[in-house]
Amino acid sequence: MDQMIRYKCPKCGHSQFEIGEIWAAGTIFVKIMGFENKRFTHVSCSMCHYTEIYRIPKKRIGEVLNFMAR
Repeated sequence: MDQMIRYKCPKCGHSQFEIGEIWAAGTIFVKIMGFENKRFTHVSCSMCHYTEIYRIPKKRIGEVLNFMAR
């Protein structure tokens, strides 16, 4: 991430976090074929492990978190 992200855990107030991606299957046909076709970005607190999931690309999560921190 190129930019500084302002994030505070809504559960414990800790400001250190991890960002990652989760892939999931969308429809029953996709599940049967064994493909994951939905991508989500997760933000997990490093202290209490509370996790929020967003349906946006990982490269844009900083914009969303900084907007919400205002």
